[in-house]
Amino acid sequence: MKNSLDIMFSEEILPADEEAVQTSLTDQFRTLVLKRDRLRKEEEQVQHAYIRKFGDLIQERFGLQIECVRYKKSISFCQACLNRNEPIYADQLSSAVEGEISGYCEQLESIKAVAGMKTSTIPEADRLKVKRIYKEIALMIHPDMHPGQEFSQEMQDLWERAKDAYQRNDLDAIMETKVMVLDLLKKEPAEDRDIDEGYLAGRIKALKDEIDEIITNNPYRYKDILDDEEAIEDTKEEFKEEIEDLKTYLETLKEQFATFEITEVFN
Repeated sequence: MKNSLDIMFSEEILPADEEAVQTSLTDQFRTLVLKRDRLRKEEEQVQHAYIRKFGDLIQERFGLQIECVRYKKSISFCQACLNRNEPIYADQLSSAVEGEISGYCEQLESIKAVAGMKTSTIPEADRLKVKRIYKEIALMIHPDMHPGQEFSQEMQDLWERAKDAYQRNDLDAIMETKVMVLDLLKKEPAEDRDIDEGYLAGRIKALKDEIDEIITNNPYRYKDILDDEEAIEDTKEEFKEEIEDLKTYLETLKEQFATFEITEVFN
């Protein structure tokens, strides 16, 4: 039997009850959101466990990688100066190189801290939309707006989800929350100005893509390593081999960099 998405995207469109199709899409949407969220939590747990297990080796390897990048960029800067018959000034060299590798250093710090999610930067129009939808959700489910009314744990969880999405300026997350709130309140999403079958169908496809991305890539797949003692030891050996190779490469770069004459003071 074809599901509602099969019907929607089939070349042969069959008659269907619009409310039934909408309900089916909403059910699919809610199921996929919850599955994606569960996988994200698992992914975060696996990432933390992986870093706890191999953190020292990860930091050492990445630190060496940064040093190699720093020397490679320094060599490129120096060679460019020589090609232009210009002196190599230390302050200019430092400014050019450090600016380019700042992103790598931030990554290293996030590995050390096992950083959490950061606030998104989005266009002003989207930020205002997030704010508007957040207020709409608050009117529907905020306890202060409904004194004396008891809310289920599911509704309380949705309110926490809405607050988190609002704090992170996450338009997709706030929209997902709104769909789920309307569904839980038994309100018809199709009547809402932000939600229609096209939106739901598009988000269903996006959610499936997100889920596929999570389960087929690292760090989610790290759990295969963490569940196998032999794989853990093999991974440690791989890290150690990479670290030794990087140390050798770094020494080569240092020797090459030492051949350039650097002017310490800019005149």
